[in-house]
Amino acid sequence: MAYYRYDDYDPYPRRRRGFWATLFRLAVIAVLVVFALSGALWLLGIALGLVSTLFVLALMAAPFLFLVWLIWIVWVVILGK
Repeated sequence: MAYYRYDDYDPYPRRRRGFWATLFRLAVIAVLVVFALSGALWLLGIALGLVSTLFVLALMAAPFLFLVWLIWIVWVVILGK
């Protein structure tokens, strides 16, 4: 008869996880990863859209700002003399 010490007694023995449980767990992890990546790409798209919008607005404003700069230079030169 085998003798077991009290410390060796485990009231909740660990069972090996089955194939379907492992597959289900991997599927849940895969779905979470896909959701995280899609959310990250969505935020990246919003950020790139804002940056490109600001870039286009800057290109549209560039001629006007150049004219303002020219007028300011002429004004300073005229007032300076």
